Amino acid sequence: MNELARRNEVRRREVQAFRDEAVAAHRRRALPPFGDYPLPKLKARLADALSARWGRGRLEPQIETIDREQFGGDLVVKLPQLLRDGGPKGFIANHLPWIVALLEGPDFADAIARVETKGMYVNVTLSDRWLLDSAQAVADLGARFGLSDAQAARTFLVDYSSPNVAKVLHAGHIRSTIIGHVLSNLHEGSGALVYRVNHINDFGGFGFTLEGWRRFEALFPEDMAGNERLLEIYRIRRVMEKHAGAGIWPEDAEEQALAARYFPEARDGARLKAAWQDFVAAADARFAALEAGAGEEVALWALMVEWSLADFETFYDALNLRIDLVLGESFYFDAGDRVVDESLANGRAVLYAREHADADIARLDALDIQPAEREKRAEAIEKDIGAVVVPLEGGERYVVRRADGRSIYATRDLGAIRVRRELLDPTDLSYVVGQEQRVHFDRLFKAAQALGLAEAGMPHFHHVWF
Repeated sequence: MNELARRNEVRRREVQAFRDEAVAAHRRRALPPFGDYPLPKLKARLADALSARWGRGRLEPQIETIDREQFGGDLVVKLPQLLRDGGPKGFIANHLPWIVALLEGPDFADAIARVETKGMYVNVTLSDRWLLDSAQAVADLGARFGLSDAQAARTFLVDYSSPNVAKVLHAGHIRSTIIGHVLSNLHEGSGALVYRVNHINDFGGFGFTLEGWRRFEALFPEDMAGNERLLEIYRIRRVMEKHAGAGIWPEDAEEQALAARYFPEARDGARLKAAWQDFVAAADARFAALEAGAGEEVALWALMVEWSLADFETFYDALNLRIDLVLGESFYFDAGDRVVDESLANGRAVLYAREHADADIARLDALDIQPAEREKRAEAIEKDIGAVVVPLEGGERYVVRRADGRSIYATRDLGAIRVRRELLDPTDLSYVVGQEQRVHFDRLFKAAQALGLAEAGMPHFHHVWF
């Protein structure tokens, strides 16, 4: 077993231990039954009485609170199932009279003071007795008011925050953290078993960081702390990708100083490009070694991850919030590779070859799209040749492995679904990630279904975007 696999096995046992404690604690929780709250209890009474009077099955009335002064009532009762019988006019003629008679009758004298109709809407004014009894029920619950067992049968895994190691938290991470944590609290308050998971990016692109540390360690300013040096490597990468890839020497004074400091042998655009190409090749080799679990690379990588996590914790501490599990992409990549291999073997994924690309380009030519859009799509098709893709409905494809055999975000996201189902068995997987990732998650969820990682609607996938 290589070093990365060994670390992940230890982490797996830690997750299992946490799961066992969480499940036991969830079973011990004693929450107020949702059906005992005043309004749900009244809704159930209405449903029972209306269904019995109708005599053709179960009715599910919709109840909404309204403003008494504006609408002459406290609640509006809607019965959309009965609207199928002739629409609004048929509802008013055939159903409204017996509904009003039932609500004004003795069965609801304790709860309903007045019934008033406005078109097809039934507005109900609640009795003072019911309101006082409800207020007393709230007072009796005290600090437990609002808690319930409404979602007691569900297990939510909420994936949020998700910062990138060797970078800083940005506004998207902060929004994700706050929204995801509040969402977790709401599910937990509604009785669900909740796992708060921080899915950090501690893997993708890390070859650059490992190579940069080794090349530039002696060149960093002496007063730079560990995590600051990681941010400096990221800054170097951004500047080099901007200029060196095109063979252009930077014009900005700060960027010139950075290039000269870390690539002193390069004094013009051509030599900068050559030096950067050498760096990129070495970085790819570093990442391959990390994926293979080479001890020296894993040890340095683990140290860097600790630096970043310590930096992130200052933010979480400031918000006074606790995230249950911090699990990086590195925890899932092996499972993701197995998913891809299995999918190739069973034909659910394909090695995207020239003939696949030609067929997709031919389909493009049959579409009524602008030339610029056609060229953009054709370029994407050409780029995918040699990669492993999952064909999706509507002619879409989801790339799950690079043409050079390396894993990508999609690989590890698929692996995460498998591992999360194996270890935590969620009924719901919620990803709290910005709206710019909507296409990715739409395809991820479709691919999970296509590959058999989810079946019969389980688990339920949610992209909670902002």
